[in-house]
Amino acid sequence: MTEMTELISKGSDFPMEYMLALIALAAMALSAFAIHTIHSIIRRKDK
Repeated sequence: MTEMTELISKGSDFPMEYMLALIALAAMALSAFAIHTIHSIIRRKDK
């Protein structure tokens, strides 16, 4: 985890495409989790 923060703090050495890919991956994981929780809430209400 410390390597990650060092890379981000360097800034210019850190490739922007890699940063955008990481952000996109995090956003997809977050949306998948949100969809999963919403579905489980709906399923509980149906019972």
